[in-house]
Parts: sequence; structure tokens; C-alpha cells
Amino acid sequence: MIARDTLLSRMRRLLADEDARTYSDYELVRAVDDGLEWLSRHLALQGSDLTTESVMLQSGDALPDDFVTLCSVFDADGRQLICLRAGLPITCGTYRIEGGILHTEGRAAVTYQKRLPALGENSSLDLPTTLTDTVAKVGVLMLAGADASSCAKALAEDDLLFARRHRSRRTAAMPWRI
Repeated sequence: MIARDTLLSRMRRLLADEDARTYSDYELVRAVDDGLEWLSRHLALQGSDLTTESVMLQSGDALPDDFVTLCSVFDADGRQLICLRAGLPITCGTYRIEGGILHTEGRAAVTYQKRLPALGENSSLDLPTTLTDTVAKVGVLMLAGADASSCAKALAEDDLLFARRHRSRRTAAMPWRI
């Protein structure tokens, strides 16, 4: 958990504004929220475990509100489902997402990349404390009006903190096979 006061004081130290003369707490919190939105997309594209979430949904259920991008869909028996184009009928072993609604036969386990929670009026962020400096940096960059490429360059060394999942359709060879 990252405490709000700790995060704001870290940002003020980076901005050399310890006396809170230049930026109000409101401006800093808005910058952190904008930075967390960017960081969510950045981590989702990397396939980070920090933003990976799984949920069981029925056919016709809406995707979660914090949904960013889809990782995989499995049926109740653990078989991976295949995505269909719009207009094709749903059959066993297939799924389709239209308008933020999952269409499949029965229940499905949906693994997706989620959006990081906003700081807003909360007293803390539900993130590991090792990311305090990273979130503070992103907030300062957003406050300065930096674009996505500037943020990515500034956080190049921080990328090592994020666990990544390398997804592949290739299955591992069994140890008894030659």
C-alpha cells in the first residue's frame, strides 16, 4: 500500500516544492491519477502480472469496469476458447466480445489486464510500496505535460521492477519426450 501523504511528499521533493507554494495537493493528485492511467496502459502492453486479473463470467455478462485488454478466455473445463468475428454463431469452444459483453456457451474464466486504481480522495493506493518512486515520477511527468514517449524513456530503468508474463501459444516439451 502506498500512502497518499508519502506519495505527495515524494512528488514535492522531486518538484523542489516542499513548502507547497507552487502546486496544490489537488493538482498533484490529478497528475497522479493521469499518470496511473498511462501506467495502466503501459503495464498492460507489457503483460505485467501487476495488472493481470481473472474473473468468471456467464454469457451475456459485461466485462469488468477496470478492463483494459484481454489476455485469454477459458471454459469451465479449462479449455482455451477461440475468438470469433462478429456475425458468426457461437459454438462450443468459441467466444465473442461485442460492446463490452462476453458471448459464449456457459461460464468462462476471463483473464485480462486491469486499470490501476486512481488515488482520488483515497488515503492510499493498493500498489506495492516499491512502486512509490515510479508513481511519483509519472505524476511529476504528467504535471509537466510530458507525452507518452517521454514517460517511457524516463521509466526505462523502472521497467525492471515490473514482473512480465511472456504469453505464447507454444507448449513446453514434456521432460520424458526426446
